[in-house]
Formats: sequence, structure tokens, C-alpha cells
Amino acid sequence: MSIPHIKNAFHNIKTSCELKLKQQYPISIPEIAQERLEKELSFLENSKYLDDFEILRIISEEARKSNCSFSLKGTLPGSYIAFLLRDTLLDPLPPYYYCPVCGHFEIIDTRLFGIDLPKITCPDCQSSMISNGYHLSIESVWGLDGKKTISFEYNICSDFIPFIKCALEKIYPDNTIAPLGMLTQHANDNYTVMEHCGFLILPNEYTMDDYPDLLGYFEDGEACLTANLQDVERYGFHRISLLQNPMIETLITMQKKTGLYIRELSNADISSMTWNDIMNTGIITPLCRNLFTMCKPNSFTSMVSTVACSHASYQGITPVHPDTNYYEIYHLLNTSEFGEYPYTTREDFYEGALKIGFPKEKAFEFSEFVQKGKAASDNSSLQQKLEDYHLPSSLKNVAQKYRYLFPRAHCAEYTIIYAQLAFYRKKNNRAYSYLLSKNHF
Repeated sequence: MSIPHIKNAFHNIKTSCELKLKQQYPISIPEIAQERLEKELSFLENSKYLDDFEILRIISEEARKSNCSFSLKGTLPGSYIAFLLRDTLLDPLPPYYYCPVCGHFEIIDTRLFGIDLPKITCPDCQSSMISNGYHLSIESVWGLDGKKTISFEYNICSDFIPFIKCALEKIYPDNTIAPLGMLTQHANDNYTVMEHCGFLILPNEYTMDDYPDLLGYFEDGEACLTANLQDVERYGFHRISLLQNPMIETLITMQKKTGLYIRELSNADISSMTWNDIMNTGIITPLCRNLFTMCKPNSFTSMVSTVACSHASYQGITPVHPDTNYYEIYHLLNTSEFGEYPYTTREDFYEGALKIGFPKEKAFEFSEFVQKGKAASDNSSLQQKLEDYHLPSSLKNVAQKYRYLFPRAHCAEYTIIYAQLAFYRKKNNRAYSYLLSKNHF
């Protein structure tokens, strides 16, 4: 059983990235950007994810042609290749200023993201500078050697599914593209429904009829396969994970209602959106809403941190109803230890370890140790491992509070979407309010 690799995948990706890089920096390409791209391409060339990145490139092209939008989950939004292939504001580079007139480029040493940097004029030509950068390290995506596991999961709108299927059929003309189904609880009733959650590319000469034990049906009667991760590996499928997301559905609808393309929204458009504006989207989780109300984050950087807090799992705080545990999380964030080390994402611990003098390999190992909850474990060997890092006591106490940490890229990706929704609500509150009442996010 086999699925053919996509022809010219690396060439296509490399060419697209280099073209986008020239568009991003029309005067001169900064050395740090060129080096980041070349390093990721060196990892990609012999990676098992080459076909996945080529599919990402093709899906991005389909999104542009169909005026659809999508977002990515996990660490993948922190890839510089992914940034250059798609339309997104999430630039992984460190915070920087760039002059589009003369090409002056300047990295800024700050905990703030580029979107929060004050407006300044170019020191060389006095033109207005552009700022961006979310400080998403290459290690957070690829690991130290380029072999870290990368998950490819897309948040999409339902209207985008047929476009993706047609694109996959062009890539794999001799393979069956089978709809992937997942049983899920119906929103308003106590019964399960089969939800469309992507596609499976089947090995050569195989059809859906060859997997009767995986056969299922959507509500409209269309047949699908219901493969879990073990099934995907066992049968040699290639899974394209597509999650229908109400945020993306709403963005697409508001794009139509306002006439403003999502891909043309800029940092300037969303940077003025406050935590209260995001609250009024009605789409964030109850826990995130409560933390926003308590923390009142006053920058985009701090909003991403608050979103990360709402995603994380904590030692000693049971993930029950958000109205009962957000006070505990808020209290935790206001301790002296967190005041000294306000770390809420995996990258915070990685950067913090580098700052106190850890070599890169040890800093990465430490951040992985914390994000998987090992610092919070009662296991004596893990606690000894924590002691062996010889951390400042406050940093050790913060590390011990986490049972699971999300990547910064994931949280920033979601916060950008929240801000885009807030922007659209301000542009057409009547249309947005109607969607809110209709969909009950």
C-alpha cells in the first residue's frame, strides 16, 4: 500500500516562499528573515512533512481564489514557511520595525509583540515604519534537529470543503479522496451526529468499500470513513484534518456583509481592538471571558497571554466550571512568582531559560519538560530532574504550577481571529448581532 509523494513539492514551496519574501521586503530582505527561511527549508527538504506543507501551499492558494479563510492550530502557525505560504498577520520573527520606503530594518529587544510597538518614523528617510513579529522560535516548530512532530490541523468554514476536495483530487488523480467523519454530540440534543472533519487519501487502487469496518454516514446520507489515528497509521492513509469552526464561518460572513476582505485586514486594523471589544464578539470561551474581565489586558501581547492562561492546565486547579476556577487562576497570576516570571506559554519558558544562561539545547529540553507537566508531577525522579536544572526558586515555583502549556503560536493565532471579529463587529454591528443571535456561539 502506498500514496505517491507530490511531484516538485519542495521546488513549489521554495519558489512560493522566496516570492512572498520579496513582496514582504520589497527594498531589501533582512538577513534574519533570509536565514530563518533557509534554515526551515533545510529541515523541510528531507522531512516527512514535505507533502503536508505542499498541501498547505495549495490550500492557501484555494483560499485566495475562493475568498475563504482558514487558521492553523498548534505550533504550525509559528513556522516561517507557513507564514510565507498563507495570508496571515502572524509573523514569527522577533519584534521588528521595517521601512517600506528605504528598507531600514531593526530588531527590537522587548517582550512586546511587534503589533504593540509605538509608531515611529524611519531614522534614515523619516517615512512611517511598519512593525510586526511575535518571537516564535524555529525550535518551537521544528525542534533542535528539524524532527519534532508537527500537527497539521485546519480551522475552516463549511463552504471551503468542496474547494479543498477538488484541489486534493487534482493532486492525487489516481487515489480515492474519502470524506472523514467524526461522531460528535449534537449541539442542542442528546444524540450524536457524524461531522465532516476532513479527508483521507487512500492508498493506490483502494476505495472506501475496502474498509467496511470504518464506514459511516453523514446526516445527509453521504458515506464517509471514521478513522482514528491508529487506523490512519495501520492502513497507510494520509489524513487532512479540517475542523469546521464558527469563528471562521463568522469571519467569512462578515467579509461579505462589509465588503472588506479578511486577507486585507492589517495590524493597524486590529491593534486598536481592546479586550472589551473582543469580549463583545461573544465567541470566546467563558473562562477566557472571565479572565479578560479580571485581568483587563491592555496590549495585544497581554491579551495573547490571557488567552494562553485560559487554555492551560494547572496543578491544583480542577478544570471545572469557569465561574468557579477563574478566581484561582487570576490569584495564581498575581503571585509574586508570576510577577517575576510571567510565563504563560511554552516559548516563555524557552526564552526565559536562555535569558538566565541555559544553552539552547538545555533551554529547549526545559521548556518541553514544563509544557508536558513534568515539573508538576509527584514522581520523585521528575522532581529530581527539576532540581538538577538549578532554577531560581520563583521560576521553579511557576514551572510547578503547569500541567500543560499551549504554544504561543496557537494562542496568538486565536487572538488575531478574535480581534478580526471585533473589527468586523464595529464595522457592521447589526449584521454581527444577527449572526450572534442566530448561531449562539
